[in-house]
Amino acid sequence: MATKKNIYGREYLAGKATGRDMRSLIVQEMIEAGANLKTGEVPRGVYTKIADKFKINRQSVTNFWKRYVSEGSISQKKKEKTMLGRRKLNEPDVRLIEFIKKENPSITARELKDTLLRYSPASANVDVSTIYRTMSRDLDFTFKRLHRPSGDRFTPRNMRYTQAYLDFCQTKRPHQIKFMDERIQISHCKQKLWAFEKGGTVY
Repeated sequence: MATKKNIYGREYLAGKATGRDMRSLIVQEMIEAGANLKTGEVPRGVYTKIADKFKINRQSVTNFWKRYVSEGSISQKKKEKTMLGRRKLNEPDVRLIEFIKKENPSITARELKDTLLRYSPASANVDVSTIYRTMSRDLDFTFKRLHRPSGDRFTPRNMRYTQAYLDFCQTKRPHQIKFMDERIQISHCKQKLWAFEKGGTVY
């Protein structure tokens, strides 16, 4: 087959559909960008962002995502019959995922896959997208922001800083003090900030 280049600069084989690995990567990127597997909702601009990254048509990204949400499959249509009625994860695998996530909420889907491979030979062909889908649909886990443990705040350095700040505030009139929201800051401690948790869980 002759190799061609599309208008976005990506080379492809004429007459050959987008490969399974590419489709899987696109679905994973969609999820990590905030797309909701349960409802199918996609944040504004995500389709275009993913399409630009992989140098493919925006409509193709839309089709891959909608098909995965509705059917749970990233295979080409001609393979649909072989996929019907099959589950890549059996019931013990699903229960193991639930147990591990409860014990370690910040574990990633990729780390979960490695764990499944150690304990379940049947999980050899499971991709990360399947694990995301299992957590969202079967176990009702939602993606939530993690917070630092309270103990991190009470270091000697933080206590000295807090006291110095209070002393400073005492020298000012109330209307001269301004407060800023610093919640949207980059973590410098390499601590995971997001994790899947059971729907309805409140920290």
